[in-house]
Amino acid sequence: MAGPTGDDSRLVGALRRGDPKAFEALVIAHQHRVFGVALRMLRNRAEAEEIAQEVFLRAHRSIAEFRGEAKLSTWLYAIASRLCLNRLASGARRLERTSEEALE
Repeated sequence: MAGPTGDDSRLVGALRRGDPKAFEALVIAHQHRVFGVALRMLRNRAEAEEIAQEVFLRAHRSIAEFRGEAKLSTWLYAIASRLCLNRLASGARRLERTSEEALE
């Protein structure tokens, strides 16, 4: 597995120091792809937006746990995928979809 790029290392270092500009750079660099992953998995724009926000919140809170064994983007997409899978498996979402289908 490929390690992080030099840019990833600098960004991760700045994130770990709590640099707000680094968090902004992280979001700007990855928001469209993270949202795209969520949208493809959930097929619901509002839910994909929620998940994308949650991905960046979780990344911010757990940046110290990022080991750098993979690229930063890979780590973000893994978080997004797990959150989407959890959402898809949730009983509340199944109930909501069933209710919507019944209305149609």
